[in-house]
Amino acid sequence: MVLLMSFSFTGTFGPSSTKEECAELRRTTREQIEKEAAVWAKLIIDIGMGKLKKGWEFPPADGA
Repeated sequence: MVLLMSFSFTGTFGPSSTKEECAELRRTTREQIEKEAAVWAKLIIDIGMGKLKKGWEFPPADGA
């Protein structure tokens, strides 16, 4: 939802944005959301409210 909203706002508030600028916004927004989602997922697992599927693991904390 956040991704769609940010892309919609880009078209609304920045109609003169280039394709490259829009692509950069999508890339950085996805990265930020993925990092935040991983933090929340790890918290949910750490407090015992959930668990990872067998064979799944979190990405390295440094993003590498």
